[in-house]
This record gives sequence, structure tokens and C-alpha cells, in this order.
Amino acid sequence: MSSLACRFLLPAIFLLSFTDTSAASVEDSCTPIDFRKSFHLKMRNQNQVSWCFAHSAADILQFAHQLDEQVSAADIAILYSKSNASRFMTSLKKLLNRNYGKIPSQTGFIKIASDLALKDGYCPESALPSEEWKKITLNGETSQVEISKAILELLKLHQDVKKGNYPTPASLPWHFSFKNIDRERFFDLLEISSSKNLFLKLREFACGTEIKKFPFQIRTVFKINTGNILTQIDSEFTQGKPVTIDFFGDVLRNTENPKKSIDELHTVLLYGRKFDPVKNECVYLIKDSYGEQCTKYDASLECESGYVWMPGKKLRRAATSILTVRQEAGAF
Repeated sequence: MSSLACRFLLPAIFLLSFTDTSAASVEDSCTPIDFRKSFHLKMRNQNQVSWCFAHSAADILQFAHQLDEQVSAADIAILYSKSNASRFMTSLKKLLNRNYGKIPSQTGFIKIASDLALKDGYCPESALPSEEWKKITLNGETSQVEISKAILELLKLHQDVKKGNYPTPASLPWHFSFKNIDRERFFDLLEISSSKNLFLKLREFACGTEIKKFPFQIRTVFKINTGNILTQIDSEFTQGKPVTIDFFGDVLRNTENPKKSIDELHTVLLYGRKFDPVKNECVYLIKDSYGEQCTKYDASLECESGYVWMPGKKLRRAATSILTVRQEAGAF
């Protein structure tokens, strides 16, 4: 081989070798994990109510305790409304909308919500649904009402009862039916509640003895994104634990130029990862809370019935914090 050929061939061999090694390194550090295969969590749909923090808290607590029954996100959202953080944010938002304080917290901090639930116990989704409420009219017709609309209808009916427009259970034009609430019990709820504690009373009536303590003790760990967020996520994954992530959610709709305003903050569960050979990077499985659909997401993202694969680099830039859980010593 001539010296001239060596001068061109050897650098090319070196470059090829370096590129292959880099790709292998990325792939080797991104071993596939899919928690769907080890523990099934039902897909949730928050619809028009901003309870992503509560849905994600319910999911990670259900996974951590390996519970067969689904944890109610509505219960967690209503419980969160008792927190100082919720009261503070509600006071600020009431300056713009005086009716805001009458409904459960529309946004929240997942750590506070999770810690309150861990202390108080959980209510099953079967007792207090988080997506739709069953409405029964006076003549027996039934329908399912999306929860954001149901909340407003409940507030209006409560006001009418307080004004004396419907003095008896039999006079109610309709009622919401829950596992532990029939028409008479529903009327009692409206009659004894104030506008401030209506939803806390609903929680009390609907859940009651249904509230259960979690089977063992865990604590939540909250970490701010300081640039190594993917390393922290991978560390939790290696230990067999998913995480929740707070991020600017517009990246799901526009991966190239997402908005990063405070009203775009969103909370989801990260439920897996895999290597993408085309992007030559790790992509992470987002379990969103908008049902089994794929129409809300950027067309460039791989979507599977509401689960979305997000490139790690884009996720890292959009992330603000993560939350995971630790089992307390002697919990068993």
C-alpha cells in the first residue's frame, strides 16, 4: 500500500471506527424498558379539567404499591385543595375569576398532592370517578357527563338548592349517582354543604369508608432539572421505578419550537425508554392523561394509543423537575 493511500485510508478507518463506537455506546446505555409489560395502568383522560398533577400522582402511587384497583385522581385533586399551596394559588386566581375558588384546584404541585394522599389514604376510582359522572334525571334517563362540565352543573344545582328552589330529594330535576350516593344522599350533600366545602363533602360522601391506607410506607423525592435530568431518570428506571416529570407540555404538539410559558407546564408519567437508531438517541415513553388518542401530538412523534415516545434531548430541554418514590425502611 502506498504512503499516499495510507494518508487517506487510515483517517477514514479511524472516523468510521469512532462513529460506530459512539452509536454503540448510546445504544448500550439505553437498554429497553417498558413498564407496561410488568404492570398495567389504565389510560386516563383529564378532558378539560387541569388535573394532570393528580392523574400522574394517582398513577405513580398505584404503581409503587402495585394496587389492582385504580386510584381516584379526582380524590387527590379535591384533597389537594386543602393545602396551603392550593389556597394561595386559589386566592391569586380569584382576583381574575371570583368563581374560581369554588372548584377543586385546577393546577397543583405533584409532590404536595402525593404526600397528602400518602398520609390520608386513597379512594378507588370506582367510588369517585375522575373522568365522567353518571347523571340520572327525574324520569330515570341516564347519561355520562364529562367532569369539567359536571363540576359546573353541580355548582349550579347546589346554588338552586340553597335558594330553596328544590326543597326535597324528589323535587331535584336530576342527580349525580355514585357508588355510595343515591338521590336522597345527593340531596343531603347539597343541603348541608357550603360553597367552600362542597367538593370536600362530596369526597366525604362518595369515598367515606372506601378510603384505604396504602399497604406500605413510601416517601416522594422531588428533583429540579439542573441539566442531568436524563441521568436521574435512567437511574430510577434501572431500579425498576418510573418517574413523573414536570415539563413544558407544548413540546408534545411542536417539537421544534415549543412554548415555554408557565401555562404550558404539564405533568406526566414516564413509563419506559428505548433506543431510536434513526435519531441515534434514547427516546422516553410518556403516559399522558388525554385518553387513547394520538391526534393532539406532533406528527413526528411515535404514538401508541395515548403513549408517546419523546426524544431524550427534547425532553431534557423541556423538563423542569421530576418526582420519584422511595420505600421506607421496614415498610413491610
